[in-house]
Amino acid sequence: MADDLAVTRLAATQMRLVRADQLADAGFSWNAIKHRLDHGFMRRLWWGMYMLGPDQPSYRTLARAGVLTCRDEAVVSEEWAGYFWGLRPEPQLPVEVTRTNGSHRGRKQLRVHRTVLTDPRDVTERLGLPITTPERTIHDICHAADLPQPRTNATVEGYEVDAYFEQHGVIVEVNPFSTHGHKRAHDKDTRKIAELNAKGYIVLPFTDKQLTDQPLYVVAKIQEALAQSSSRTAGAFARRTSASMPLAGSGREK
Repeated sequence: MADDLAVTRLAATQMRLVRADQLADAGFSWNAIKHRLDHGFMRRLWWGMYMLGPDQPSYRTLARAGVLTCRDEAVVSEEWAGYFWGLRPEPQLPVEVTRTNGSHRGRKQLRVHRTVLTDPRDVTERLGLPITTPERTIHDICHAADLPQPRTNATVEGYEVDAYFEQHGVIVEVNPFSTHGHKRAHDKDTRKIAELNAKGYIVLPFTDKQLTDQPLYVVAKIQEALAQSSSRTAGAFARRTSASMPLAGSGREK
């Protein structure tokens, strides 16, 4: 017999969401589910995923549904993570999540990415959702925009940096005021940036507020730095090449 109370209690811990297998465990047959769908007590989001009540799901609910579909073995990622960090506009379906094990089979409304390379520092929590960090999200947004892919949490000249465009010598640092707002952290960050700049790297320091409130500025600065790096590299190559060529009229031309 269908246990509505048990399902209601479970859904209350899952943003009013419940999987088909959880309904089955609570004694729900397909007829019982259909009856509640027909009367507006429940809404179907996609195959195997339901939400209690007739309300339209929010972006946050849809993202949680994507994670729950993967049995909490996934995190919100790509453009959907960018939206929750304020880096992207309102996303479109399908919901995008990334998992490190299990099937990556999704649904029409859910795209599951699969990765075998993981770093615990790439994952955090926001609004109750497991989600890729801003650093990892920048990496994923670069992928979506066909920009070069940075290494995240990379080590450069003995320093750990948030994102590193290795072929361009460009480094992106994200410095939240909550953890970098005191003198010791500020001095350490300033020393790191000064030493990396002195060694020829282009370092772009951003605050988490800039990532959230000024995403177009951040993207524009990264693109500008990548272009500057490419131009500088080409110029250096041209100077090296011209220096090795014989002077006109020297009699050494072949």
